[in-house]
Amino acid sequence: FSSVQYLMIISNAFSDSSSRGNIQLAPLPDSYDLDRGLLLSVQAIQAVLETKGFPVIVGIGGPSGSGKTSLAQKMANIIGCEVISLESYYKPEQVRDYKYDEYSSLDIALLTKNIKEIRNTHKAKVPCFDFEKFKRNGFKEFQVSEECGVVIFEGVYTLHPAIRKSLDLWIAVVGGVHSHLIARIQRDKNRAGFSISQNEIMTTVFPLFQQYIEPHLVDAHVGTRDMSVNLFDLCHM
Repeated sequence: FSSVQYLMIISNAFSDSSSRGNIQLAPLPDSYDLDRGLLLSVQAIQAVLETKGFPVIVGIGGPSGSGKTSLAQKMANIIGCEVISLESYYKPEQVRDYKYDEYSSLDIALLTKNIKEIRNTHKAKVPCFDFEKFKRNGFKEFQVSEECGVVIFEGVYTLHPAIRKSLDLWIAVVGGVHSHLIARIQRDKNRAGFSISQNEIMTTVFPLFQQYIEPHLVDAHVGTRDMSVNLFDLCHM
């Protein structure tokens, strides 16, 4: 059997698998490099679409700097779908207080509402967030294309249990968190008018990842891994 067939066929052996339509999905036992992970993810999306029909809602999760946004965009280019970032769902008051690394910074009620609308009506009004003004800047009309039938949500907390339960396919980008993470966090903090040192990132952001993000990635249906130097691993040494 291929890896994608394995993903579907052995699902009955896993008590924590998620079911949609007439299929059940269970995690693949291994993680793959980004190229192989991209191929497997696209094949899995196509298989789920053929089996359960339109729409298929995909979630890609992982820490900042891991490559999940890049993977989501590559996947979207191949499939022809759109990507919705969880950053669009930030609460303005949380960003003003520089707390947007926390799960509570997200408007989960609105996110859940949008996912439900996409599943039932294939469209939703997705929020737009303006980091420079620390506020939500209206909404944009989103509609799943019937031609591709897929939408991808990506973000740090996309695979949190409260979110992933509404998604069809869970993809994690694990490992490979390196200097890009430092640059990304410093960029976000500067964008919000707040500076942060590399030492602060190592002592605050990394523990946040280990406690609140990493545990949710192990249940992903497909795991991909950037093989570059991993600062999280260096912290454990």
